[in-house]
Amino acid sequence: YSRAQLDANPALREHDRAAVRRACAGIRERPTSVLNFLEGTRFTAAKRVAQDSPYETLLKPKAGGLGMALEALADRVSAVVDVTIDYADGAPNFWDYLCGRCRQVDVRVRALPQPAPDDLRAWVGTLWEGKDRYLVQRRAVTSQRQE
Repeated sequence: YSRAQLDANPALREHDRAAVRRACAGIRERPTSVLNFLEGTRFTAAKRVAQDSPYETLLKPKAGGLGMALEALADRVSAVVDVTIDYADGAPNFWDYLCGRCRQVDVRVRALPQPAPDDLRAWVGTLWEGKDRYLVQRRAVTSQRQE
């Protein structure tokens, strides 16, 4: 739900929490991975401007879903795997990808310790600042190589 929907109807928050608890209950029985896309949508410059993101290369993260999953699976989570994907020529659409028009993709994967529940927003903020710095620096180096 959007922030406006949640503000108008706070009961929706519990609906989300219940859905996460149900989903997590099923995966407690077997090894699994939980994927959480904190930006919530694909990056575009227009979306970045519309949400007044403080980051050059990222949208604002939404930590709520991650927090709920970590809370529901606290005794099962051994690490948070952070994945940063950088498309040198901008994110391709599916057809461009199939046609081989995606020349270079950089994927950075790091295992991070599970954040403390009471520090999650600050942890995500620090993570996002680091990701943004990494992407800005990487693109500057890539740009210099192409010149």
